[in-house]
Amino acid sequence: MENKVSITEMVRDELISLGSDYQYSNISGSKKWEIKAFTDFSKSLSNNTFYFSSREILKIRRLMVLLKGTEAKHFRKKSNFEITIPAHLLPKAGDKPLKNGIRAYLRGAFLASGNANIDGGNYHLEIISKEPQKLFESFTHRSGLHFKGYSRRGRIVYYLNSIDDIISFLTLIEAVDTVLYIYDTLLRRRVRNQTQVLVNYDLANTGRSSRAAQKQLKKIEELRTARLLEKIPSSLREIAEVRCNNPDYTLVDIARSLNLTKSGANNRIRRLLNWKCNQD
Repeated sequence: MENKVSITEMVRDELISLGSDYQYSNISGSKKWEIKAFTDFSKSLSNNTFYFSSREILKIRRLMVLLKGTEAKHFRKKSNFEITIPAHLLPKAGDKPLKNGIRAYLRGAFLASGNANIDGGNYHLEIISKEPQKLFESFTHRSGLHFKGYSRRGRIVYYLNSIDDIISFLTLIEAVDTVLYIYDTLLRRRVRNQTQVLVNYDLANTGRSSRAAQKQLKKIEELRTARLLEKIPSSLREIAEVRCNNPDYTLVDIARSLNLTKSGANNRIRRLLNWKCNQD
């Protein structure tokens, strides 16, 4: 049985310190786009102040990594954290991100409001927003990601339910350890499923062989009762003798014991089964 692991927490744990060794005196463009995603997908108190519950500690820690060395301020109020982000730490209106900026924005969107699981055969990744996000829709389309969307409890849910799309998304946002874990999980499932298929095949084959043997033994007993067993051709008596002495033999086993081909043994068994008890 697989140990259940939260893909969401695995991604957040993996990405929490990504770029933590970067010097933030002049915050990079890609980091601004990731911060922008946090502001787009988080709860806001005002235009530049956002709050998180203490249960969202991994989100807070990631945002602190991004804001390290800047004028951003954070406060703890009871069970919530409030973070104030100055406007100059965000992309300017009309700015166009490069590829790394798009990657960073999508990473921030997932870290701020995403969930994922691959339990059983159910593959699902979603990112929830309080309103439609045109930037997100544009960036995912430009990245070749096939997000769908629907409304749930007054919020917009963007989601993927194809394992290939999920892996592509996680690879794009640089959650490479998580992607390797998913591949390992899928491989183990495939091996286990193939093993189960072989077991089921063997069981079905065994059941079929057993039913065939019982049918043949019943026919042989009918011939014996009618005193015809000694009158049938010697080739058929050989088959009958092998079957009586070895009820668990498969067709291949019978053929091998009589130095016959499988087809030859099957032909003799068919003739034996079709032998009429009133036939001389």
